[in-house]
Amino acid sequence: MRSISALLLSFFLFSLVAPLMAAGKSSYADAFQTIPEREWVGLKFVLLPQPKSLQQYGYQELYRDADKEYAPLRYDDYAGKIVRVTGIGHGKAPDGELFDEADLQVQDTGESIHGDIDQGCMNDVAPVADLEEARAHFLGRTLWFSEDNLSTEGHRIPVRQYLPVQVLEIVPGWYASVPIRFIVREKTGQSGYVDVHMSDTNVPEKLRVRGRFKDNFWETDPRKTYPWPAKTWRAIESKEVFVGMTAQQIRMSWGDPPEIIKKSANGLRESWKYDGNHLLSLQNGRLIGLHG
Repeated sequence: MRSISALLLSFFLFSLVAPLMAAGKSSYADAFQTIPEREWVGLKFVLLPQPKSLQQYGYQELYRDADKEYAPLRYDDYAGKIVRVTGIGHGKAPDGELFDEADLQVQDTGESIHGDIDQGCMNDVAPVADLEEARAHFLGRTLWFSEDNLSTEGHRIPVRQYLPVQVLEIVPGWYASVPIRFIVREKTGQSGYVDVHMSDTNVPEKLRVRGRFKDNFWETDPRKTYPWPAKTWRAIESKEVFVGMTAQQIRMSWGDPPEIIKKSANGLRESWKYDGNHLLSLQNGRLIGLHG
């Protein structure tokens, strides 16, 4: 099992992009704008690293002009390459299925390759701009992690919710849906990573509500933003809820409810349904009952 420091180094050595060094950083909304597929021409993408177990299969939905049977690109030959979109068109698979297709040019060789696009996503790549901007905005900073575990090679490290973490490095992740990897260290010295997407560019439409940077990190200490009683924060840190909690406190602890059932036309009574058949009853924005 490789250590986080080795993981950090191996990914960092991809030398994908230099961080932006502009003196005045734009706002988050300006920096991480979603670029729709129809406007991708001219956009740069980087071919993502893959888990070691998948590298033998290469990049399944990327191929060269000469690959009439759509043989995947070899991982060792293309990992970390930067490509520029030169055109968006349509293709036809051997079974006759139509799909969107991007024409790509490899930056350092000029070679032409192609990538299939499904639901606004070209697998195995990430927008270079999102990686550059993430490094420019957050590298070296302290953020507050809103989940209760960090990933490492092979396992997860349980941590306290809303823990302050230092951003050690920002590198490409493994998957197009969460292509930006934040390698962080918490105050006890434990290190791990969190994979997120900074914008919705090249993220499948159905997956855009998951893995968002803003749902995983706070840029300021939430305890200062919300100076609630210690009892409330202890519950939130433990992913617990109790009668009397406000809607905001519930969201801080359990996240947004997958389903909200309105009980009154004016919205003063409603039920929040969570996974595992947990049903929370709220009145006037406060929890009045728990079921399940």
